[in-house]
Amino acid sequence: MPKQQYCELLRTANAEQREVVLEAIHRLHGCGDELLQALQIFFTGPAGCGKTYTLKALMETYNRYTQNHNSLNNAYVACASTGKAAVPLGGTTVHSAFRLTTSRVTRLLSAENLQAYRNMFVGVRAVFIDEISMLSAAILGKINYRLQQITGIYDQVFGGLHIILCGDFRQLPPVRATSCYTVPINQLGGPILWQSIDYFPLVRVVRQTDELFSRILTKIGDGLKLSVNNIKFIESRHKSESWCKENVPDAVRLFYSNFEVDSYNRKAINNAHNCIATDIMLGYSSNSERGQQQGKLHKMSVAETDGLPYMLPLEVGYPYMITSNINVGDGLVNGAIGVLRHIERQPADPAEAGPSTSTTSPPTKDEIITLWFEFPDKSTGASAKLKSRPHVLSKPNTLSVDWVPVYKKVVNITLTKTVKCKRKQFPCVPACAITIHKSQGGTFDVIVYKYSSKQPQQLVYVAMSRVTSINGLYIITEKDSPLIFKHGREGNDSQTTRDIRTEYIRLQGHTLQTTTKKAVKFCDDATSAGQTIVTNINCQSLSAHATDIETDTVIPRSDYLVLTETWMRDTCEPHPIKNYECISRKNNRTKSDTNAAGGVAIYRRLSSISTGKVIDAVTDTARVIKTCGDLCLAEVTCFTADTTFKFVLGAVYIHPGLSVQDIGMLLHQALLPYVHNSQYVPPFLQVDPNMPILLCGDFNQNVKSDDKFLKFIKDTFNLDCVSDMSKSTTLKGTTIDLTFSRHITAETLPFISYFSYHRPVLNKITQIGTS
Repeated sequence: MPKQQYCELLRTANAEQREVVLEAIHRLHGCGDELLQALQIFFTGPAGCGKTYTLKALMETYNRYTQNHNSLNNAYVACASTGKAAVPLGGTTVHSAFRLTTSRVTRLLSAENLQAYRNMFVGVRAVFIDEISMLSAAILGKINYRLQQITGIYDQVFGGLHIILCGDFRQLPPVRATSCYTVPINQLGGPILWQSIDYFPLVRVVRQTDELFSRILTKIGDGLKLSVNNIKFIESRHKSESWCKENVPDAVRLFYSNFEVDSYNRKAINNAHNCIATDIMLGYSSNSERGQQQGKLHKMSVAETDGLPYMLPLEVGYPYMITSNINVGDGLVNGAIGVLRHIERQPADPAEAGPSTSTTSPPTKDEIITLWFEFPDKSTGASAKLKSRPHVLSKPNTLSVDWVPVYKKVVNITLTKTVKCKRKQFPCVPACAITIHKSQGGTFDVIVYKYSSKQPQQLVYVAMSRVTSINGLYIITEKDSPLIFKHGREGNDSQTTRDIRTEYIRLQGHTLQTTTKKAVKFCDDATSAGQTIVTNINCQSLSAHATDIETDTVIPRSDYLVLTETWMRDTCEPHPIKNYECISRKNNRTKSDTNAAGGVAIYRRLSSISTGKVIDAVTDTARVIKTCGDLCLAEVTCFTADTTFKFVLGAVYIHPGLSVQDIGMLLHQALLPYVHNSQYVPPFLQVDPNMPILLCGDFNQNVKSDDKFLKFIKDTFNLDCVSDMSKSTTLKGTTIDLTFSRHITAETLPFISYFSYHRPVLNKITQIGTS
């Protein structure tokens, strides 16, 4: 993703989403000699809080900040508990990603497979897992062990890799297994792997614009009692079946049971052609046993027959749901819903047939060989569309390049120890209605949900949170009886609900401590104490990143912004920053200079209680500045309850590769009125060696590895470096963005940004004096 597109992505993020992205960047690069732990978090939030959006932003961040440009491989592995949940991430299932089986025993990878995995994991820094609520504690333990085996690091959880887990425990739990926040069934005691993970809640709802609806959903998920007005709000969405049939005929219907779903789909699809599965019985000893097992087979659900129904009603124009993972990477997964556009049969002339995928006998004349679907997401089935394109183009009046082909599949269904059935059928079922279970992970603009007071609390939460807005939710009841929303009247105190509430309370005490929270506290403490905040940022083009500065959580809290590499020419108007005014700037590049790199500026926050004005240069330093760098000064006057004080604020940018002497010449020219022992001071100039000075900027001198520059600045200008030399100010680990002061006591804190190679450095002025 280009840098401009990446910045635009994060500008649209809210404060919480941006906070976790910045923390990932911070943990990847560190800040000096401190060893930062891998980012291992579980982030969650109410339905519609933008979890998938945040996952995608994080994935792009890992690619951007851990790889060289144009790398072919991702710096992460993306997977989910189900194929449907993996599709939005462009990932796969956890079982496929880590070669996990349903066995309770975690089997070691063979030497060959282990080496193959280690080769694939070269450059991988993070693992993303979505829909964690449907992942069992046992599977999470297997993932941990597999990553330790791949990395060879057994003394750190998940092999020391970054782990990003996402989900909502209020939704459906894993089938016949314990949730990942509990102790696995086969473990008697000891530490729980889950409890080593930090918690990061997303509170702000993005998908549901109605905050009241969001709060009600959260209460339902927690099993809490709703107010009378809340209940009336939900019950107002009650409609009759006839009203829904007339006004929202195309809305997806959500039912609790498979029986209700099948019944509705049969009624909804009129005049359908029934495609009967081809069943070949194997291993039976008599015709009687064969007939008995066939009867058993026909009573089995679609889930029990590996997603292949015995009878499939087909009608063009109706929605159908894929019932098996045909190709997870291509989006053709269990739960994907598309509209049937064409039913293709075997032609009389075999030469006219399309690509064959049959693994049994060839199709007979007029047999249905391909179903063509149109999916709402155009990326679904992209690979399948590409492979079938020659066949599609050969029938321009019949097929479309936007349609995805689905072919028959063959599975073996075990009936007894000896009797099996080989079934050939299309892996799909009608989806005019689907079960609430199948809807998990999906998002719909309009749904018609059949409510019953006997439904489990979590199913009610899942069903109602599938819709993007309360205006798209319609609730029906059995025989159009009045809606009495029982789940909100009495609350729910079942063991499952209590366990979920208890776990969320425990997680609140294990919240991720981020560098953003630390920086916000740093600024808030200064504001409470009436102290001035000056932030030093190498913005690498102000015109490109002014919006990034404006939307940041921390930077706009500054009283003054000292900006370097603004790339603003003096001949142009200063670029505006919301709620700030430019009081001083310098960039001596002329119109003939093709490279505008460089430039410095000082901006004052309009609401700051201090004042600032430009200090004009005493001598013509254009020649020196053009070859050495840029420097501008401002006189700042601060007001407190007790006194008023002034200091000189300077913004400095030094070109790379300059000698200490060249830098000294530039500083001498700019600081003439404040340096008493300068050989450059003319006799007529009045010098004020006691004026407090704060000099910030990008000096392009790595003081972490060499302190000669610091000694020179101290001896020549009596300026002390208040920066923590052990803290890096660039993503490469160097310390070149510095703060120097005279007669000023200041504290510094390097922050992090997504738009610049440099870290913003916060400077808190705690005391000003001449002693």
